[in-house]
Amino acid sequence: MYNNEINLLFMKFLLPLLEKFQTMNLKFQAQNPDPSKFFKELSDFQCDIMSRVVNPNRMSQKTNWEDHIMHTDACFYGAEFQMACSASQLPEATKADIKERCRQFLVEAVREIKKRVPVSGNHLELLSLLAPTDISELSFTKIVPELKRMTECSVGTLENQWRARKFLAAPPSVMCDTVKYWIYLLNNKDSAGNHGFRELAAVALSLLSLPIANAECERVFSQVNILKNDLRNRLSTDTLDNLLNIRFSVRGHDNDCCESFHPDNKMLEKFCSDIYE
Repeated sequence: MYNNEINLLFMKFLLPLLEKFQTMNLKFQAQNPDPSKFFKELSDFQCDIMSRVVNPNRMSQKTNWEDHIMHTDACFYGAEFQMACSASQLPEATKADIKERCRQFLVEAVREIKKRVPVSGNHLELLSLLAPTDISELSFTKIVPELKRMTECSVGTLENQWRARKFLAAPPSVMCDTVKYWIYLLNNKDSAGNHGFRELAAVALSLLSLPIANAECERVFSQVNILKNDLRNRLSTDTLDNLLNIRFSVRGHDNDCCESFHPDNKMLEKFCSDIYE
């Protein structure tokens, strides 16, 4: 296959692209991706593929991107492909045909990406506003309609808590993890022992609990099939729910299994006669 110069050119075009697609696919399948970073990474990925075939000056305009697809010779097919194509002894007509097929591949790739992004694009964009470093009033204005839908707390209270974040010196260990950051705010107390961010943090964590892809949901279905097998087909919904909570809680503590899981004092306090009522 590689002895064929045409096939070799196609491979030099495809390999860098397939590496990018595989990297993005792994992010969709990740167990605990950072929701606030995912939207930008997905947007950057889409722009990267689109910029190879679309005039960069037209990408930001709210027009049909397919009206601005560049000529075959103006598209970017990768440095390795360009060097190999220049050094090739193939006829110019054959080179032009290869470039055209590569361009069609890129155009179809952009179409397929755009089919998948709008479904959760708005949700992902909202999650990106919950990044620990994003404390601007403009971001709050964008996200407040969604926050208001999920809580009965007044907008004024949410705004005060949002603005107070800029004066809070959170530990560096939580500033690099969006979920840990909002858990830190939820548990944070002021000098009087009051939770100054409880309402805002609670609704932020509710938003962050929504899956950014279907991979996590499919993992739950797989666990259900493992737990509720032919020998345990009479498991009640409550029991099944508790077993799933245990499995995913253990995984959330970065432990491999229950043998290395260490329950905290709050968990131990719940092991009393009340659990049998």
